[in-house]
Amino acid sequence: LSTLCLMTSEGDAMEPTLVSGDLVIVDRSVTTVTASALYALESSGTLLIRRLDPRLGGGVRVIADNHRYPPQDVGEDHLNCFRLLGEVVWTGGVPRP
Repeated sequence: LSTLCLMTSEGDAMEPTLVSGDLVIVDRSVTTVTASALYALESSGTLLIRRLDPRLGGGVRVIADNHRYPPQDVGEDHLNCFRLLGEVVWTGGVPRP
């Protein structure tokens, strides 16, 4: 069974890294945040691509690359507010100037 899946980025939260419509390949075998990287998440029924940064002492910082969206710190006791779907291992889209 392959642990890779293809997803489409939606919205502007990850601009300029990803624009709406970009494709991402997610490695679903990654089940914990061990390093700062892009991850696919599900929260309240919505699929998201965000940069997650593990915090000293537990928890994570959820970061949208678009500075219009402030980072959110999620404590270790609230990590159940989202489901980690895996780590983004490849991104691609229409070439941009």
